[in-house]
Amino acid sequence: MQAEMQKSSLEKTARNWNYDAIRLIAGLFVIMVHVADMNYLRADVGSVNWWIHNIYSSAIRCCVPLFVMVSGVFFLDPRRECAIPELFKRNIFKMARLCVFWAVVYQICNIVSAVAGGRTNEITIKWLFDGVVFSKYHLWFLPMICGLYLVTPILRKITGDRSCMEYLLALSFVFSSVLPMLADFPWGGGYIQHWINWVSVQAVMGFSGFFVLGYYLNEYPVAPRVRKVIFLCGVIGALVVTPVGTWIASSMAGKTTQVFYDYQYPATWAAAAA
Repeated sequence: MQAEMQKSSLEKTARNWNYDAIRLIAGLFVIMVHVADMNYLRADVGSVNWWIHNIYSSAIRCCVPLFVMVSGVFFLDPRRECAIPELFKRNIFKMARLCVFWAVVYQICNIVSAVAGGRTNEITIKWLFDGVVFSKYHLWFLPMICGLYLVTPILRKITGDRSCMEYLLALSFVFSSVLPMLADFPWGGGYIQHWINWVSVQAVMGFSGFFVLGYYLNEYPVAPRVRKVIFLCGVIGALVVTPVGTWIASSMAGKTTQVFYDYQYPATWAAAAA
């Protein structure tokens, strides 16, 4: 990811196939993540089958951040027009329609399943409404990316100044990655979470950090030595920290836990940047 994003932006009429390749790989990773989760959640913690799925699932946790980072490359580029009315028309409304469409499709499937199973008494107005509003969990990506589109005009003002952008990235890494990870620890985590809620720096939390990071890595090349360090951290994070951390957390909990699979954890940041 790091190597690809160091190349300067192409003209608007040109197409950088590297980003299409990243999207393709990220899409494949998403499918693999869901397959791995279905299998290893059924396996006993520490078993060979559990470790196999744990390792390769940990290695590809950067899938969603990669999608977000590639979007940031294009949406935050000041050389590309991004008028607010056009942003709503071409991107936000389009994503909103997709959210509603797939929520309705899944709810229709639920209705068919309820009728076929003789559970028609479950079908109420509230049940129908809740099914569309809350929908399926894996559709969370659509409203999330829609939210990033909403703040894109604001983020573009920040990315126009390198120092402001680096400051936002630092805050995002601390408040959306490091501190939440520490808050998950059984010792002292409650105090850290209370402090996070108290400070409530919502503007730099969530996936906005990845969104800006994608543009930053594309726009500002890093030194070869730094690039090697980032790559090494990404490999260690994906192949050591995440799977071993998952094993330790699962062993302590007595069951499989995915706390180290969080897309915002430092190991995932490193893997996505690498």
